[in-house]
Amino acid sequence: MKKALLLGLALLLVSSAAHAQYGYIALFTDDARTAWCVTGTGFYPADVWIWCLPGVNGQICAEFAIGYPSNVIGSTVTWNEPLISVFLGDLPNGLSVCFVDCQHDWFWIVHMALWVTDPIPAYIEILPHPGAGVYQFANCLEGYPVEPCTKLTNFYVNYGPEEPECGVLGVEDTSWGAIKSIFE
Repeated sequence: MKKALLLGLALLLVSSAAHAQYGYIALFTDDARTAWCVTGTGFYPADVWIWCLPGVNGQICAEFAIGYPSNVIGSTVTWNEPLISVFLGDLPNGLSVCFVDCQHDWFWIVHMALWVTDPIPAYIEILPHPGAGVYQFANCLEGYPVEPCTKLTNFYVNYGPEEPECGVLGVEDTSWGAIKSIFE
């Protein structure tokens, strides 16, 4: 029984590892990537950071758009200028952005200061770039081929920490030895 369970777990991890070869794009409320939900009363400010985690082949560019709900007003946008070499377009209509160097770890592209105008729950989301039809990254292999990326989080306004959308991300590191010890 233990061997069958261990084999099933190994197959699950192998399929997860195949998916993990591609990167992630996410929206967070802080530069430490700890939360993606805000709540307040009346007219209140919120910060949104667009973060990327490159896949195994690194990341040199990204294409995506951002969808804003009607109860969110943009205030200021701060670009991670030392990192960005060129960008075309804008966030709501589609953005293509490339970086000075190949990225291999978490990095942020944009920090947005916003205002939430009412208490109605809504969310900001990463959308496919209208010109490409997808959100995607260009990796750092020769020729900079594009590859899919995974949207990790939306950004929820007027959602409290008790809401399921505001749960915890399961991104802990582990080893085969730790997994095997569970079944011994």
